[in-house]
Amino acid sequence: MKVRVTPGALRFRLAAEEAARLGEGPPLRDEVEFGGGPPLALSLVPDPAAESIGARCSPFRIEVRAPAHRLGAWARSDDLGLYAEQAAGGGLLRIEIEKDLRPKRSRKERRPGR
Repeated sequence: MKVRVTPGALRFRLAAEEAARLGEGPPLRDEVEFGGGPPLALSLVPDPAAESIGARCSPFRIEVRAPAHRLGAWARSDDLGLYAEQAAGGGLLRIEIEKDLRPKRSRKERRPGR
């Protein structure tokens, strides 16, 4: 799972296996360790009770919830992504959940010399 946070947008890119697993129902969770404090928790949660895609942020946690039936249908389809907007801080936050169609590479392949 790749996450990009920019002003006004939150984007999740999922490998094919992750999209399939999310479509089956269990949440996807990941953590980023910074050292010297709690990790940043990132979650994509299929929610049977959700009517729309929405994001929440609290200290050390970013969570996106989406209707479980929409995630399931998307995971089984050829559609690239699910998109939504929500009010945030006097503006809009764009939420993007996308399939990453590129083949997965090892860290050494992505960052030669490191």
